[in-house]
Amino acid sequence: MKKVLAMVLAVVLCIGMGSMAFAADEGDYTANTQGTQEFVFALILANQDLRAKDLKASLSWEDGKEYFDSVELEDLTVEGDINSLQRASVIHAIVVTVKFKGYYGVDDLDVKFDFSLKKGSAKQEILAGDMGESPIQGIGGPDNQKTITFGGTFGWGAPADQDDPDDDTVLIDPDEGLVIFDDEDVKFTTFEFNNLEALSVAGKMSKQGAVNLYLDTAVTDDIKSIMKKNENVDFDVIDFRGAPEFDFTQEVTYSIGDEDVTYYVYEIVNGKAVEVAAKLNADKDAMVWNTRTLGTYVVTDGKIEATAAGSATDDEGKENPETGAADFISAAVALGAVALY
Repeated sequence: MKKVLAMVLAVVLCIGMGSMAFAADEGDYTANTQGTQEFVFALILANQDLRAKDLKASLSWEDGKEYFDSVELEDLTVEGDINSLQRASVIHAIVVTVKFKGYYGVDDLDVKFDFSLKKGSAKQEILAGDMGESPIQGIGGPDNQKTITFGGTFGWGAPADQDDPDDDTVLIDPDEGLVIFDDEDVKFTTFEFNNLEALSVAGKMSKQGAVNLYLDTAVTDDIKSIMKKNENVDFDVIDFRGAPEFDFTQEVTYSIGDEDVTYYVYEIVNGKAVEVAAKLNADKDAMVWNTRTLGTYVVTDGKIEATAAGSATDDEGKENPETGAADFISAAVALGAVALY
């Protein structure tokens, strides 16, 4: 069996791993990311001699511009016996990656933009068909277009819910896309996290609206800066990217490793570490604090420098951390492919 993966034939939406869905206006194209939105497609140019370094991408936005971050162009060469392309042995294409800033809300967002390539002041003709199930038909494609319209929506995956109606525990699994909780029938819930088993969040949920509970444990730039000033202190990161806000006070519990060590909890606000009014529980095996808005925290085994004065508690009217930051998780990018014989 001999197949050639002709990546350059499909206008593709792709992204491997994670929980963010991104679908096209037409056709059955879906993809997942994990907090990062990347719209990736490959185009055959009418002029096969052009290379990415010669070109500049132009995007005209109808929806989604506020989340646009950057666009990258990369050369792609496919070699092989590609019969449908007039037996060409080498086809060159431009891979386009449109990157978006991290979005951690609860609603699907519309994205639509016109895309074209320029060399100097002149737009290059792009060989492509309309967005649909068969967007490109090969070298002899249906139209020579200077502009192509791409569109779709991105939003988080399937909502998290209770596996057992009699159990008030909900497992948040970002690897499976379970990051949204939206169930008005639930009165009380304990959230647990498969990527951080030491953590739980519990509280009243009666008539609670949707919340995005995406949790990351990676070190952000702000935290790294603080860590450099406190090299003798160990840091555990609890980062709720969407800063989910609750109608009722939630109890956050974080299990500690050694009851003989004094632990501290800080919230990262505007690049500063603000000490949280966390207390050791009765069993002396966890730090506990209350809040209505989950933010970005570090749990340390010692006092740290570069902290802001005051105590971070949501009940005192703390302003919500800003969401949609450009600090997002890198995702593995895999181009969709059309297999030809």
